[in-house]
Amino acid sequence: MNREMEPFDRPNRFERMFNKLFGLLIGLGLGLPHNYLLQVRGRRSGRLYSTPVDVLKRNGQQFLVAGRGYTQWVRNAVASGTVSLKKGRQCKEFALRVVPDEEKPDGRFGRRVVPAVCCALSGLRADAEAMMGLTVRRALDRAVQHPIGAAGVMTTASKSSRAAAAAQPAR
Repeated sequence: MNREMEPFDRPNRFERMFNKLFGLLIGLGLGLPHNYLLQVRGRRSGRLYSTPVDVLKRNGQQFLVAGRGYTQWVRNAVASGTVSLKKGRQCKEFALRVVPDEEKPDGRFGRRVVPAVCCALSGLRADAEAMMGLTVRRALDRAVQHPIGAAGVMTTASKSSRAAAAAQPAR
């Protein structure tokens, strides 16, 4: 079955109002340690959506559990591959993957969270550092191609050296 067509338990009007109020409180920094405001971009609109979630921590890993099934935030998160968890002024971005049933952690009272959709979170700090290293490497390559003159002013490259640099494939 197509993931877009999978059913989920839609919240009623009271639950939607409660989620908005609770999300506002979490956004202000209130709530229990496992409560966060999940922020994710819409898969079609690109709009930023927010919903309150509980982060389940087991064996040093963090999990988001969608007890209602394959909800809209799950569909958006899977499509984008990243989510942000916000509490007060702190906001951290995470990569996520859907966890197969056999890898799902035990929930409350030792019961496995099989009927729910479970997503494992991993921090993006390592990816950001790798990207920074790539940016530094590109800057160093550019500095070698266009050295700074003795007076500290960047020398202008000749027309032929600019053409040769433009012809090189991007790294």
